[in-house]
Amino acid sequence: MSDYVPKSDYEGAGFMLTYRGNVILAERINVKNPDVKEFEYMGGKREKSDADAYATALDELIEELGGPQFDTLTWRNRCKTIEVFQPFSKKWIICHVLELNDAEYEIVKDANLRLQSWPDDEMRDYSHLTGRLTPVRKAVRALYLVPQQKFYSYIINFNNHPRSENRMNDAKEYGKNNTLDGYCMITGEIKTLPLRGFNTVLFENKFNPIVSYNKIYAAVGLTVLAISIGYYLYMD
Repeated sequence: MSDYVPKSDYEGAGFMLTYRGNVILAERINVKNPDVKEFEYMGGKREKSDADAYATALDELIEELGGPQFDTLTWRNRCKTIEVFQPFSKKWIICHVLELNDAEYEIVKDANLRLQSWPDDEMRDYSHLTGRLTPVRKAVRALYLVPQQKFYSYIINFNNHPRSENRMNDAKEYGKNNTLDGYCMITGEIKTLPLRGFNTVLFENKFNPIVSYNKIYAAVGLTVLAISIGYYLYMD
């Protein structure tokens, strides 16, 4: 089915930021169910004004980080994309993987600090940066660094989790007993949370072709994890 759906027909897009062997994940704010606490990469659904998936991802990043002003001139060329077809929505989800340089990382750190003074119920307008006309509420509690190897292991272990007809529900069940340790970018303190089910399924779909290969290494202590997860994230 995915062969007949153009990638321009996408449902949502986002950014997976990485930095020096770490994945940068957000602790999301779940407005509908505040008791649910999860890590996720930053992104969201397409809006009518978005020109393409990259524009959606960039606008979502700006909104979720509270309006930081990056020099994005080289970003489109530097990004590697993960494109996953969602059979239930019949649309594509596109994640842009970007390794930050030192200057960009400092901007993200500063944005993370300023997020702490954004009240949860305050709506903000970032139309001057995104062109989107709808104000947004705070979506991210804080940012955390998760070692890429740990992130990769989390996804590989999910691939071994029992399968039902609904893989999204499987991911939610998996997250009840499996978590990631994230290191707060402000204090360095550890927060332990599962990865959002949707993110888990998305990355499993990308990693599936190499899972069998890596199971061989699992028997000898997962030595394959010495190879950066970035290599796998960037595979086409």
